[in-house]
Amino acid sequence: MSFVKYLTYDIVQLRRKEVIKGLKVNSVGKTIKHLKSFLKDRMRKKIIPYMDLGAYKVMEEEVDAVYLTWQELSLIYHLDLSANSNLEKYRDLFVLGCLTGFRFSDYSDIKPKK
Repeated sequence: MSFVKYLTYDIVQLRRKEVIKGLKVNSVGKTIKHLKSFLKDRMRKKIIPYMDLGAYKVMEEEVDAVYLTWQELSLIYHLDLSANSNLEKYRDLFVLGCLTGFRFSDYSDIKPKK
């Protein structure tokens, strides 16, 4: 399918000011899943005519969940960085990310409202 090919190889995304082409398998699968849900809803409401969505398979691959234990997180949080006080901010942001589930990119772009 050309849409899946586009998502896998051609779509352009900006990551850390670097251009990357293509999405990973689970991102493609999630996009297909959302598209199917949207189209089924539109068909149910008779906004668009019925179409067979059987050809759109949701792709998925198993991923490893990597996480720190409470002990490891506590060691990082209590690490003495007084010799490099500029690193304290980054340590705190890292711990915040671990506790909230946010990725670094989720909260590193937050700016005060002017």
